[in-house]
Amino acid sequence: MGVEPARIAKTLSLRIGDRVVLIVAAGTSRMDNKKVKALFGASRKMLGLDEVAEITGHEVGGVCPFGLKTPLPVYCDVSLKAFDIVVPAAGSTHSAVKITPARMAELTAAEWVDVCEHRPRSKRRPIRLPHNKVSAGAAPPAAASVAPSGTGRRLLRNTLRRPTICLLLFGVRFEHRAAIIGKLRRFCRKHATIRPTSGT
Repeated sequence: MGVEPARIAKTLSLRIGDRVVLIVAAGTSRMDNKKVKALFGASRKMLGLDEVAEITGHEVGGVCPFGLKTPLPVYCDVSLKAFDIVVPAAGSTHSAVKITPARMAELTAAEWVDVCEHRPRSKRRPIRLPHNKVSAGAAPPAAASVAPSGTGRRLLRNTLRRPTICLLLFGVRFEHRAAIIGKLRRFCRKHATIRPTSGT
């Protein structure tokens, strides 16, 4: 997507006491449990995959404060105010919208809160998956093999750093997380740099 990770407005679906709330925060911010407990009077718990879809109407990775299946209280963390434009999801993992933090809070009737740890903005460039290339003169695919170098591991590491993947894994139950990471590993092995087999 080519967007600064911190500028991505992530929407967290939480159960706090007997209430379910949505907290929208900057992409690289981290929830501060002490601040949450001080503000809401109870500890927070991430909703499970099925609960998120059932309550919000959005799949994990595409959860946003708009078009909710069930009306929920929405809170915007002050970490969003560091940006003129933020990019929240728009209901699916393949859609997003550019909007000002103030306008987003206005449309969702959100209350501004301070419940995250404040971190400096990252100066790193947006991370993109590398394009796969086959060297000139390499053997045809049938005679090629995946390079035993760290290419696959680097690709997996970079993939897990991507904001959309991080949002997908955040709050996912352990058994689901293991399955997702397994799929990512297979993807990275499949898309590793192709080199000719030895002796060709």
